[in-house]
Amino acid sequence: CHRRQLALLALARALRRTLELPSMHCSCDKTFMVAWNCSYWPSAVARPFRCPLDHVYNLPAWESLQVPFREPGFADSAAVGGAVRGGAVRVHVCGARASAPTAS
Repeated sequence: CHRRQLALLALARALRRTLELPSMHCSCDKTFMVAWNCSYWPSAVARPFRCPLDHVYNLPAWESLQVPFREPGFADSAAVGGAVRGGAVRVHVCGARASAPTAS
């Protein structure tokens, strides 16, 4: 997984595109407080759930790379204009599933 992310990062940098980070799923709530059974009680979140970016990425480190990136699902959002969505290119990294991230 880490190598694929590095490959996507290198590709986005080489093509001067914005990388849409891949969606990842968590089974445990990452928190600064004590959580019972990996979640807050009562938790309305079913597991596994789509991880927030700061659960799986060191965002300050990614920002220091100076490669623009967006959260998973950005290009599919209804809030994104047609020009951005129309300029998106879906890149499948060898060995990755069909839900690979998008470079836009």
